[in-house]
Amino acid sequence: MSWNTTSTNNGSHTLTAVATDILGVRWNSAPVTVTVSNGPPPDTTPPSVPTGLTASAVSSSQIKLSWAASSDNVGVSGYRVYRGGTQIATTSATSFTNTGLSPSTTYTYAVAAFDAAGNLSAQSSPASATTPAAPDTTPPSAPTGLTASAVSSSQINLSWAASSDNVGVSGYRVYRNGTQIATTSATSFPNTGLSPSTTYTYAVAAFDAAGNLSAQSSPASATTPAAPDTTPPAVSITSPSNGQTVSATVTVTASASDNVGVVGVQFLLDDGINGSAEATTAPYSVSWNTATASDGSHKITAIARDAAGNSTPSAPVTVTVANNAPAPPPPPPAPVTRFEDTDPSVVYSGPGWRSDMYAALSNGGATASDQAGAQATFTFTGTSVSWIGGRWVEEGIARVFLDGSFVTEVDTYSKTKEVQVPLFTALDLANTSHTLTIEVTGRKNVASNLAFVLVDAFDVPAATISRLQDTDP
Repeated sequence: MSWNTTSTNNGSHTLTAVATDILGVRWNSAPVTVTVSNGPPPDTTPPSVPTGLTASAVSSSQIKLSWAASSDNVGVSGYRVYRGGTQIATTSATSFTNTGLSPSTTYTYAVAAFDAAGNLSAQSSPASATTPAAPDTTPPSAPTGLTASAVSSSQINLSWAASSDNVGVSGYRVYRNGTQIATTSATSFPNTGLSPSTTYTYAVAAFDAAGNLSAQSSPASATTPAAPDTTPPAVSITSPSNGQTVSATVTVTASASDNVGVVGVQFLLDDGINGSAEATTAPYSVSWNTATASDGSHKITAIARDAAGNSTPSAPVTVTVANNAPAPPPPPPAPVTRFEDTDPSVVYSGPGWRSDMYAALSNGGATASDQAGAQATFTFTGTSVSWIGGRWVEEGIARVFLDGSFVTEVDTYSKTKEVQVPLFTALDLANTSHTLTIEVTGRKNVASNLAFVLVDAFDVPAATISRLQDTDP
């Protein structure tokens, strides 16, 4: 007979054969002792299907997988990892990092559990991930065409051609004398706060979003100009002395200095042109024939100017003219024609002009401004002209130009009110057309309350006048 020992417990067992004859008599054999030793039954149960599979791209060449552990009647030995349906790895862990992948690519994964008996579970639900693009390690091209231009004593403007990049240029670093001073996204940059009369050397480099930095451009240099000169010269009359009595021909001398240089000194007699040319070299002097002036007290003033147009008057020197020969009686005053401030021959320009009405003024009114740069220009034909105005505690300093050339500055301040007084007179002019311009400086005597300049009228000798109409060109 066949005996399946697997249905018997392992261990020692006694076997006896029993024979039965025709008469029913049973005959037992001698017993035989055997030992049953069978192994366990084979494992045919697969592990459970892995769950919770996730896929995460951690770089442009790696994706990390993780999942929940499977269970098994005996025990899970490990997991097979599939990518795109093909097994790529075996692991005993519940995570796996897939390396050596391509950038910007989507990969789909699944896992299956297996046990020691080789039983394999079904594959998990799939999970996908996409690797990012490969990191950008290519720098932009170096900027070209860098130019540097000084636009003032404290500013240099830079410009250059745009760089190119495999992804895109994010901006530019600006270097001055080898040190980075700025970052900009533009292809130009104004560098301010510089020192005058100084040379600066620049370069620029482009960078992208990944931080790649190009080589620096070729350098470009520029030199800031000197700072503008706003300091007026200093001037004083050295001869004759204040209070001196003079006669015949005397030399009037002035001392002048400037932070840059004095261009010339003009001498004025009683606030008018003395007929001499401007002295342009030191010592600054002019020969004055006192016989051309009346005996008595006269005021001499010197005005120094520099190349930037800054000017300043000296303190006046008062002298007494006393020539031996008695002066001839003065000729009777020539009749004059008065041009009011509202006459068409007077043209106002610049800010702040307004009408002031006051009965004591010529024709009961005048025009005034306290704004620097405001000008009143009177066009006339004649051999002399007088600017008629007023002096008061609210009046300031004016600049006077004859035929476009600077003549003098007139301080119209006075502690007492004076109206219809000649503030400036020009004599011995050619009997042709002239322009007399009064310009408001916006400056004033320290004792003055305001800086107004008053234009009341202009007087021109009647014998030489050609009156200009409002239709005259």
